[in-house]
Amino acid sequence: MSELLLSLPLLASHLSPKEYSKMRYRRGDFIYLSTDRLNRLFILNQGAVKLGSYSPKGTEITYDIVCPGEFFGNLQYLPGNVFSEFAKALSSVEVHSCSTSLFKELIQEDKNVAERFHKVMVRRWCRAETKLFANASLSPTERVKKLLQQYRQEVTIDMRKSVPIHTLLTQKDIANLTGLTRQTVAQITKNMHVKAV
Repeated sequence: MSELLLSLPLLASHLSPKEYSKMRYRRGDFIYLSTDRLNRLFILNQGAVKLGSYSPKGTEITYDIVCPGEFFGNLQYLPGNVFSEFAKALSSVEVHSCSTSLFKELIQEDKNVAERFHKVMVRRWCRAETKLFANASLSPTERVKKLLQQYRQEVTIDMRKSVPIHTLLTQKDIANLTGLTRQTVAQITKNMHVKAV
């Protein structure tokens, strides 16, 4: 999404804060809540973000992790669909934010931005399909190993320290992402000598 990240700051002098902004969040901060009426798109420049929603019983469910260079938020492409996800910073993060309408204009007007947008969308789609396939075909231990490998990319958690994204995930996050119980994940990570929050 580098073309878009470069385009937004250049456009910023011509845009209002409603159309474009750059923000920082601390670990644990919500970027948006599932109850927010969202008409913005966020591009992650630094850090890692957890996306999820809530079960009918009110339990937090994690269903994706966003890495630097990826975007998240409400694209408003599905008519009648109620957008009810939350985004929570797993580390300190820096995000560029723009109105959904501005983002759509950039995709339509700049073929380089459109191509990058499609690459990121296909990569996330592939990641979701890979996750579903792993949950249906691999043993619980293999699922956890595959997930930890998938999120081995390092992110900066403060000015001096970088850690792999998977070390920022709780056992519950790992359980949600692998279709397992938290207790099963605890036993697997104990056997693998992996520290999960």
